[in-house]
Amino acid sequence: MPFTAPLPTWNNPGQKPPDSTIERGWGAGEYPPADWFNWQWYTTYKAIEEIQNLVATTMDLANYTNRKDNPHQVTSQQVTAVAAIDGTVSGDSYPTGLTIFDATNLTGYPTLFGTVVTSKINNSRMSQWFFEHAFNDTQVGVYLRHWHTTPARWTPWVRIETTEGAEVKVNTHANKKDNPHNVTAGQVGAYSKTESDDKYETPTGAQSKANQAETNAKSYTDGKVRGGKIQSGRVTVSIPGNSLKTITVTFPEGFSGTPVVTASINNSLSPDKYPAPTIGVVTTTSFQITGQNTSSGALTFDYGWIAMG
Repeated sequence: MPFTAPLPTWNNPGQKPPDSTIERGWGAGEYPPADWFNWQWYTTYKAIEEIQNLVATTMDLANYTNRKDNPHQVTSQQVTAVAAIDGTVSGDSYPTGLTIFDATNLTGYPTLFGTVVTSKINNSRMSQWFFEHAFNDTQVGVYLRHWHTTPARWTPWVRIETTEGAEVKVNTHANKKDNPHNVTAGQVGAYSKTESDDKYETPTGAQSKANQAETNAKSYTDGKVRGGKIQSGRVTVSIPGNSLKTITVTFPEGFSGTPVVTASINNSLSPDKYPAPTIGVVTTTSFQITGQNTSSGALTFDYGWIAMG
């Protein structure tokens, strides 16, 4: 609170007493000169004035320190924007907190142009997002990776697919009517046109065979769609604490070319607290999946996968 008593102003500096008098004090019957009294009152006034000024300065500083209205007008760019960092640099070298920079013609990123946002609590809790610079509507991409300290490495970049995007791809394939798998009449057990022309059949028999052929064709075509163009499955992996584990999964049926494979955690192990699995070597008959357990104890993960090719 501010001072309320008036300051005892005294402007005559007087004369300081000798050190010998200051040491022994007043003697009996002594009458000090007026200058000595003036010196005492002037010195006392100046000491009190100095204390009051110091207290006022301290209060002003405390009030300024406690301000929450950003008195220096610091911007978010000054706080989070950093110089561009190459994608191969260790995550340990990043500052703690949220940082952002523009990545242009750097190595280690999914494309040559993009915005990089890094969230780092410590060296063991660090994620990095890459937002592709879209020059047109087909170049919109978002990628994610993590930094691990044991061993010290970046995980591979994973492109984030939207639910709508995946659904569109599946629906497009499911709605194709041009026999994309080139199923023949012989494969489904149906007569060719020549064979049909050379045979005679009763209406009942012809209908029965036609029904059977339709059943066979549907069963075979459904199986081909599931096994040839799109396949999916689940795999259970037991992973020790704070470690990675890679296994090889064999497709139910081989692909004619190398398919695209994605995977995610299915079971209720708080998927948001554990890294998504990564896909390694993919061939026409199998693929590798790597899971990570960031907890201290061993856990069993149930991963779901889907392959399209």
